[in-house]
Amino acid sequence: MEKPTKILLIGLAASVLIFGAGYFVSSRAEAKRAELASECESTAPLPERTSIITFDDLIPHRKPVCSPTELDSIREQRNFANNSFLVSASIAFFVFVICVMPYSWYFMLRRIRELRDALFR
Repeated sequence: MEKPTKILLIGLAASVLIFGAGYFVSSRAEAKRAELASECESTAPLPERTSIITFDDLIPHRKPVCSPTELDSIREQRNFANNSFLVSASIAFFVFVICVMPYSWYFMLRRIRELRDALFR
């Protein structure tokens, strides 16, 4: 196997690993955010029942009662999840582009050599 092909395959594998690691970190942060949000909602009180039943009473309403620090923590987790995914995808793309360059360069040189041989023979 030629050296540019090896670089291409190694770059592809590295890009997939980087992207997968970023996706894993992002999904863990999103799960943590969902856990924090569910804890926040579980502490919310249920509405009081009255003697007259309305349509709104049939639907359980749970409004989140969270402290500002808990809400900030939830926002930070969401931002971290989004940013980690974007950063890992960008790095994976950059690594792939860098590793494709030698392969594409030698590919183009071979096509130019074939064109030269066809024109001048």
